[in-house]
Amino acid sequence: MFTTLIATLLAGSVLACDVCGSFFGVTPYDNQSGFSIQHRYRLFSKVDVQGQPFFPSGAYRVPQQVSAQHVHGSSSLSKGDFESFKVVELRGKWFVHQRVEINFILPFGMTRSVMGGEMEKINGFGDPTLSVGVHLIRPSDSDIKQRLIAGMGMKFPLGIDDVRMNDGERFHLYMQPGTGTTDVMAYAQYSIGFKRVGGALNGSAKFNGINAYHEQLSPSFTGTANFFYVFRKGNTIILPQVQFYGEYMDGLTISHVKQSDSKMSLAMAGLGCDAYFGQLGVHLSGQLPLIQFESNQTPGASLRAIVGLSWNINQQKFLIN
Repeated sequence: MFTTLIATLLAGSVLACDVCGSFFGVTPYDNQSGFSIQHRYRLFSKVDVQGQPFFPSGAYRVPQQVSAQHVHGSSSLSKGDFESFKVVELRGKWFVHQRVEINFILPFGMTRSVMGGEMEKINGFGDPTLSVGVHLIRPSDSDIKQRLIAGMGMKFPLGIDDVRMNDGERFHLYMQPGTGTTDVMAYAQYSIGFKRVGGALNGSAKFNGINAYHEQLSPSFTGTANFFYVFRKGNTIILPQVQFYGEYMDGLTISHVKQSDSKMSLAMAGLGCDAYFGQLGVHLSGQLPLIQFESNQTPGASLRAIVGLSWNINQQKFLIN
């Protein structure tokens, strides 16, 4: 038998634009609570520069001495400019009923930027997220296994959103670990499997509040499609995947004024693999851009990569029967 399950909502901190919603994975565990640690890396660099490395100097590891004088989007990009976003998340999932799961995410963000030779680095806790998913369709005993999950969640403004430069000026919202806004999100996932092959379609929408600086991100939308094959031997399960990812956000407004070059419109494709050794899971994923909105003032998406470890609990009892 073979089943699939939605992974927990991702987001919490603004990641230009992982703020747009959720990332959904594929797992063989059915109605199992668990915990995971996930590391996400995202690179934005000058779109028309060929040969830009995925890990340019300073993007992942930063020298001890850095300066911080750049304002996001203040001048045209040049070769070597980039923005990188790293997030480490503690995530948990608990089934209170066979059809109802509660998810939480606690993110810590690390932003790195080089613009015009000036380097910035910002570290801090992002906004936590809490969501509830309902399993509307569960796999039956037929050869074709299907699952449909719908859920809603909320992001709470508990992260850091007031990091300032050396001169006292506040960093741009996209660089902050948190947003300072209370956001509401909705998501749905449909998965289907037949013997060893299957796929999952996911969609999410996020509606963002206004923070103390009168900043507000427009409603944002994310969609993913995963197609996978299942290898199983004993307690070992390996799921190689072909992945597609898309996101859209119209941009940022400050005091109801739309900010130029703040739009995000992007489609990406890549490969991934989930491997399970008993209750332990290892998760790898990477996507490159296919099509995106381009600007001379802001970096374009270059890479989106995820590495994670999970521990699944063999849950037998539920709070609600």
